[in-house]
Amino acid sequence: ETHATRCPAPLQPIVTGFTPTVGAGGVVTFTGTYENATTWTIFFGDGTNTGPHIGPVAATDTYVTGDYYPYLVVKKGSLKSTKWTVHIAIN
Repeated sequence: ETHATRCPAPLQPIVTGFTPTVGAGGVVTFTGTYENATTWTIFFGDGTNTGPHIGPVAATDTYVTGDYYPYLVVKKGSLKSTKWTVHIAIN
């Protein structure tokens, strides 16, 4: 009789928060939180991104007038979270 030992599936990386704070001159500061991940990347929605980075989520980007949909993604190895997308309106 043989018994297979199953390894638990690795936990899925997940974004638990992503917040933009719009400041003067179109400067937006981003913060975020995540679980079960080792790196994070922000796609700013203007064709640029930052990452992958380790540690706390903290970044800034400067926008011109318009609507943008930046998002945060976190990864652990080949596992990737779903996107957490926010809307920014710069007047």
